Amino acid sequence: MTQHQAISPPPGTEQQICVLRLCNRPASLAASLSWGSARFCSHEHREEAASIKLRELTRIDRLLNRIFLLEAKWLHAFRTYAAARSSTGTLVLFQHEFDLPLKEQQTLPETVPRRLQEVGYCFNSCVHVLEILVGVLAFFAEGSLEVEEVDILHVKSNSSVIVIEDDPDEPRVKYVAGRHTMLKVSSWLGDFYLDPTAPQYGRPQGLQRCDEYLQRYTDLRRQHGPWSCVFGTRYKAMQSRMSTSIPGSEEWYHCIETHTALRSINNVVYQVVKDAGGPSLLREAGDTVWRTVEDTVVNGVDKKLRELRCDMDQIWYSTRLSLWVDFYEEALYRSHDDGNAAIMNALVRMSGQELKP
Repeated sequence: MTQHQAISPPPGTEQQICVLRLCNRPASLAASLSWGSARFCSHEHREEAASIKLRELTRIDRLLNRIFLLEAKWLHAFRTYAAARSSTGTLVLFQHEFDLPLKEQQTLPETVPRRLQEVGYCFNSCVHVLEILVGVLAFFAEGSLEVEEVDILHVKSNSSVIVIEDDPDEPRVKYVAGRHTMLKVSSWLGDFYLDPTAPQYGRPQGLQRCDEYLQRYTDLRRQHGPWSCVFGTRYKAMQSRMSTSIPGSEEWYHCIETHTALRSINNVVYQVVKDAGGPSLLREAGDTVWRTVEDTVVNGVDKKLRELRCDMDQIWYSTRLSLWVDFYEEALYRSHDDGNAAIMNALVRMSGQELKP
């Protein structure tokens, strides 16, 4: 038997086709030529398909990570202005809320390296990441991946981090939350975690196999999870808070701003990806094509979120307080476009929940 000859299926059993795209050969029933639920006609096609799927996951992960850091850069309320190491090795970040327009902030000297600024952005932001990025993930994952939202307790840190937040009365010390939230993506290749806020635990962003993550970064003796939620659960909760909070309250402003940022991101991603042929075509595009699309998306998101921040500054520093609610509602209304609608429809289909765009 040659490497491309399949073991015949039992009588009455439908013959499977090799999973590798554009291969129409019958798949083998040999255990060594399967990977999860996928079957292949040869070892070469098995390894090639696995490489392509892993590349797809890595690309999506990197894009989400870059978008999140941009959103935090332009819209995060607090900035890290100093950092130090304690005698025990704990990284201490000092943050305060800038009461200055963006243009004036940019004239201040950078006293903290970008890497530590990003740790500050990631600190206790894991739920916020899911609120703003689920649409983009659904757009790329639909038809290729299954997605869940996962909570894990007792996550270990490579390097402990605490934040000391300036307060007019008394500084507040904040610790990493006891519950960590991530995205779990699954396919025939296996289960992986996407962890955009990993820097808060002293490690870089990047794709992690679920079983390896639990072994390396959790105390299995104390671990009663992970707990899984339906994809889109955190976004739906944010929508609910937005609709029930009092207009003009801190909670209401935060939800409106988050929703406006999400829509702005979705509009950029949709247009760039659509012009490039759509997500299904890009999944298997060459590295040069993908990187061009990824950089175009990131540059577009960077520009759009900077504009959004300037709009917010215009409201905060040039408008009477009595008009803030109207301006915020107008910004949210303007941010809804065909791109956001298309991306959120993908999330609705994947989650099975009733979600408003």
